[in-house]
Amino acid sequence: MLFGRNAWPKAAWALHILCDIPTHSTRFFPTPYLWPFHTPFVNGQSWGNKTFMLANYSLIGLAYFFIFLFRKLNLRFLK
Repeated sequence: MLFGRNAWPKAAWALHILCDIPTHSTRFFPTPYLWPFHTPFVNGQSWGNKTFMLANYSLIGLAYFFIFLFRKLNLRFLK
């Protein structure tokens, strides 16, 4: 049930929930991660915070850089 055809979408959904919990405040879209049970909401960091946004975009850029670097090195070894 956990493994098989739908394993990747389930893993992406779980990662999304794990990222949502600390990144939503209790005033703006709190994540009820234990629904339908009582959920102790976490007052997380807002995406609109400049420090958080800088870290977020920096990590995205770093990920793209490593993807680009990996593809370049991989193509050299194949030739």
